[in-house]
Amino acid sequence: MPVSTEATLRALFVATIEGAWADLDFEVEDGNVHDYLLDWEIADRQPEYLMARVAGENIIQAIGVQVLGDDPWVAVRNITERTYQIEVVEYREYGVSGVGVNKVIDHGTVIRGAIRALGSNLSNYVDQVISVSQVDLRPLGESKSRGPLIQGTTRYVATKRNPDF
Repeated sequence: MPVSTEATLRALFVATIEGAWADLDFEVEDGNVHDYLLDWEIADRQPEYLMARVAGENIIQAIGVQVLGDDPWVAVRNITERTYQIEVVEYREYGVSGVGVNKVIDHGTVIRGAIRALGSNLSNYVDQVISVSQVDLRPLGESKSRGPLIQGTTRYVATKRNPDF
């Protein structure tokens, strides 16, 4: 059984999402999935982070994953129950007639399905997934060349009993 850490869960989520690259409309295997959020990319590299090949053209479509863990201060018999907050964020241009907004919603469903296929214990990386949110849609601002952008965030909360680090 794997020991659960922020790094192992982040790698699991990224690999699982990359495995669904075709269902997420990416033309390139593994898609445009990052193990960190756009917020943490330096400004000069943000266009590279965001751009992907989709439906024969380069558009803004990227997915980022962030995992944060919380340990209780006291362990019982050297075991602690970690709580993980996992965010999966898709960034996309609006497109014409709201197509980008609907794609973010549809992709949220694809990603949740891929993660759900791992089982309620995420292939033994956690003991249980406590909650999964619906896609939270928010305007992200505007690209000078591509127009308005949207971000869709799905949040997962999971727990895992681990040896105290």
